[in-house]
Amino acid sequence: MFPSEAFAVIIAVVLVAAEVLVSLLVYSYAAYSFLETLENTASGNDEVIWPGDPLPDWIWRLWYLAWIVAVWAVPLYFVLGYHTLTPWQFAVALLALLWLIFPVSLLSSLSGSSRWIIFRPSVLRSLLKSAGTLGLFYVLTGILIALSSAVGFLALFGQFIFWVPLAAVCWAVALLIYARLLGRMALVISLTTSPESGQKDGEQATTSQNGESSSPAGTVPVEPAFGDEAQAKAKAEALTGQQAQKPAPPALQPSDQVGSTAADSYGPAEGTYDLLLQQAPPSTGTPPPSSAPPKHGLPTYSLAPPEARAPGCIPGPEKPERAKEEFKMAVSYDVPPPPAHPLWDGVFSFPFYKTTLGPLIVLTFGFLAVVGLFRALVFIFPGNQ
Repeated sequence: MFPSEAFAVIIAVVLVAAEVLVSLLVYSYAAYSFLETLENTASGNDEVIWPGDPLPDWIWRLWYLAWIVAVWAVPLYFVLGYHTLTPWQFAVALLALLWLIFPVSLLSSLSGSSRWIIFRPSVLRSLLKSAGTLGLFYVLTGILIALSSAVGFLALFGQFIFWVPLAAVCWAVALLIYARLLGRMALVISLTTSPESGQKDGEQATTSQNGESSSPAGTVPVEPAFGDEAQAKAKAEALTGQQAQKPAPPALQPSDQVGSTAADSYGPAEGTYDLLLQQAPPSTGTPPPSSAPPKHGLPTYSLAPPEARAPGCIPGPEKPERAKEEFKMAVSYDVPPPPAHPLWDGVFSFPFYKTTLGPLIVLTFGFLAVVGLFRALVFIFPGNQ
């Protein structure tokens, strides 16, 4: 019995290590796919442009989402802990509260000036302005979370093994659909939030002496609810309005045309510049000899030959961070309007887009490996023998 038990313990330790490593890799890629889908959808894109970020970026996004969940889960744990709830009742109550809070918190963090901002009243007000769309969002995500949780429970603790591949596919599809729905909600509140909503009717923003736009007295400018694109668009519109208020230059008079000496008190420029660099004598520090004296009594100087010029510096390779910043600056900030039915059109078919099939397959096999290792661990662990 002792050798078999020792062998089972060794197998269990190996499976635990494999479960931790595989889970870290799979959940990191899931967080990367979730945020890329959300951000691209919130920008108005129908298809996701996958940038192919390296593994360190995946891990950072996993800890970012885990931090937002933990900020609310830890206080809720202590609040719900005072009540006499069974473990399954506690898990359901915690999942329901996170289902309500997590979308508002994530949109607040992504749209704020800092990722540490987990709640913005402007985001909540914008969501409540679209109460019908918000209610449908919670209904659809509630059904999605309930079905995926039920299938996942059967895959982890059920007796039939066929629940494992079904749960892997269900989790991958549910993850992409949830990110798509949340991105559509972000797109809706971005377009319903107006940068000029903080000004009264008939009032216009004034311009200070340093060129910055300021609101009239008694009004407070409203910060856009989602994304830096809306802020950049509002600044561009403000600058365009300031340029439109500048007086037009005076029209040219007939005396100002080319060839007239009235436009310039010194008269038009005369003469040509026909001295080529190859024809210039080498520089000796002294003026070249000339039979004719220089005009106006000024000394003359020669140009250095091409080989005497200082060699130019070859620019180094461009950093990836700088390339990303320039790409964001070059992209237009005009957000296309959402579909007629933002929470239906292109949502449930999104995981099966041609550009999304790759991440869907990777997520499916990743979740299959996580659940399969867990089932093997439960089967081989000595405590269950």
